[in-house]
This record gives sequence, structure tokens and C-alpha cells, in this order.
Amino acid sequence: MRVLQKTGLTLYGLLAMANLANSQITEAQARPIDSLLVRKYLQFGNFHTVNSHPIVGGNNIVTWDLGNGLSPNIPGYFVAWSHNGRVNENTANLINSQPNQSYKLFDLATMPSAEFYKNQVLNYFVSIGIQVGIIESKRPEPKLYPNPVDRFTTLSSITQPNKEYSILLYDASGRLIDQFKGFTNEQGLDFELDFLRYTKGIYLIQFLNEDFLFSAKAIKK
Repeated sequence: MRVLQKTGLTLYGLLAMANLANSQITEAQARPIDSLLVRKYLQFGNFHTVNSHPIVGGNNIVTWDLGNGLSPNIPGYFVAWSHNGRVNENTANLINSQPNQSYKLFDLATMPSAEFYKNQVLNYFVSIGIQVGIIESKRPEPKLYPNPVDRFTTLSSITQPNKEYSILLYDASGRLIDQFKGFTNEQGLDFELDFLRYTKGIYLIQFLNEDFLFSAKAIKK
């Protein structure tokens, strides 16, 4: 791997760009988080899909949900969440007032990071009686080197060996521009990414498997 030469940007400028790029998350960035949480904590769940909610004495309400499914702790209790760009507050309140249903709206524009959003959804789960596993507090810390990136960089972390994972790459606007799949080795994660075909700028590299989700920010020279 080659070590980067200094760019013309100051450290202050890079930090300002990073904070601006990460001042909110998009549906694309929320998707792997919602998929992970639905699969891990709900029964018969779906994510990023249209869903119909029964209303006592009225017609069903159709919404686009970030995630939904049955609570594993309360039989027949339906859980769902979306964001205010898709569902208005009155609709969410009406669904939430129905028996055996819980509905939550999140404002993605106010989420400073994908990790923060995940924790907000987990807090919602806890508030309605869903037990959140302790593994969430033991998230492995990723390392990305070199960073800033000239061409090659490596994302590494101590994770369980021989586990299938996905790597998703987002640009500064939150657009998913590439994705990769693989298996961890005996030491954990050691994934090399070639930035040759990507333009200069800030990128988010996101790791996802059945146990963990974490991300690292990369600056392409």
C-alpha cells in the first residue's frame, strides 16, 4: 500500500467537511441497520416496505415502514417504525393508538450518524418491552489504514472468524455506490478496498453481519 501525500485541505477543513457530510443519514444508510434489527429482534419482520395497519372501526392505513414485525416478548403485538419524510405524525399517532400495535417516527435529518440512529431504534425497542441483547454494547472497534486514502486502504477489526459479512460504501451525499461480500478470516476482518475508480471526497465504509454493524469514514485524496 502507498502512504498518502498531504492534501491542500487543512485539518479544520477536513473536520468541517466530515461533520457536514455526517449531519444526517439517508434511507440508504438506514437500510442495513433496519435489516439487522428486524432480523435480530422481531418475528416475521420486513424492512423498507409497504405495510397495512388495521384500524378499529375504520379502513386499514397503508404506510411505508423502515421496519416492522411481531414482538418476541408480547404475543400478537405488532411493532413498526418509519420516518417523517414518509409518514406524517397524525397517521403515526392513529396507528399507535390502536390495540396491539406500536408505531414510531424518526427524523433522519436530525441523526448525526448511522450508529446514533441504530441506538435510537434500540431505545424504542426497550421502551416497548423488547429485550436488547448485551452484544450491542460490545461492538468491535474498526481500524482503517491508511486514511486519507490514495488508492488502497484496509478495514480491519477483531470479530468472530469465518462469518459472512457485507461491506457497503456510501458517498458524502449518502448514496450507496458499491457493496461487497466476504467471510472473516481466523483473525477477524481484514478487508482491502481499492479506491482507484472513486472520485476525491468523503466516504462511509459500513460493515454488516448477523451480529454487528459498524462504520468508518474514509477521505479519498
